[in-house]
Amino acid sequence: MGDLPPAIDPTASPAVMPVSVARVDPATGRPTQALLNWEQALRNYTVKTVVDLQTRITTVSEESGDSAAKAEELIKAVTGEDGAYSAYILALRAATDGNTAAADEIIESITTTTGAYSGRLNTVEATANGGTAHGQVYLVAQAAPAGWTAAYGVELTAPGLYAGMQILVDTPTGTAAISLTANQLLMTDPSWNGGEPGNVFQYAGGVFRFLVPVRVGNQEIEDHAVTNSDADSGASPQSVTLDIRGTTSRICIIGTFDGSPSAGLGFSTLNILRLRIRDTAGTAVKDVPLVTTVTNVSGTNYANYYPTPIIYYAEGLAAGHHTYTIELYASTGTIPLGLTTDCSIIGIELSR
Repeated sequence: MGDLPPAIDPTASPAVMPVSVARVDPATGRPTQALLNWEQALRNYTVKTVVDLQTRITTVSEESGDSAAKAEELIKAVTGEDGAYSAYILALRAATDGNTAAADEIIESITTTTGAYSGRLNTVEATANGGTAHGQVYLVAQAAPAGWTAAYGVELTAPGLYAGMQILVDTPTGTAAISLTANQLLMTDPSWNGGEPGNVFQYAGGVFRFLVPVRVGNQEIEDHAVTNSDADSGASPQSVTLDIRGTTSRICIIGTFDGSPSAGLGFSTLNILRLRIRDTAGTAVKDVPLVTTVTNVSGTNYANYYPTPIIYYAEGLAAGHHTYTIELYASTGTIPLGLTTDCSIIGIELSR
């Protein structure tokens, strides 16, 4: 963060000569040496201090003991055959016992025969105790023969740390992007938890965490978007195998009996036929009766078996292959002849 060009100091201009000093030699009618010396001093001051008629510089400063403060402001406007330039620059400085603080504001606009640029930069910096903290905010826009670009950004630094954000649109590359750089990212809702502020999500240490329930509708789940799945269907029994990643995984096994509702089997089979899911060890982990209705035909009752769902949920499983099987069975006797035994089964491992 540098300094502005030397400022104009009005107090350094040559003082007007008092009336007691003669301006003209009465004997010759020519200027006196005192007048010539004063005119030369005035010319030297003008040459050294006036930059140009398009620039205005204001400086305010003070020093006291080990402390110093300075504020400078520059305003400039220039035009030429090939372009125009205008600028406003403000520079603030303070220092005490080796500790320094600085703030700059730079605003510029430039046009040429081929393009235009406008930008604003605000910078702050504080140095003390062997380290420096630095912050910068910028907003720029540019139109050039190659295309158009606009950017907004924030950059913050401290010893060993950096965080920044940039929003960019750039037609030459077709880019419209928002980028973040940080070792942590979080969002806080000030009132979601009964009025108490709480984090909604957080990124830290290479892990992204949602700290509130996440709801996704079925229509938002694309093909193959689930962590791990398997499916099968056909005559009972049918099986699926999942390669479980570890104890943090959760699984859901969904099965159905797809039999015909018009089987019209004898009433004696009612509530005898059932549907179950077995795990890798062959243990029945879920068991339900088939959905049935009773029809009376000429005084004789018949059972009709309808499609029946069965769902099993588990977590904390060891990593590795796990097989689940759906099957139709008779709790007593055998499955009646003529009953369609088709079943479907889907296994899903959900990431946690």
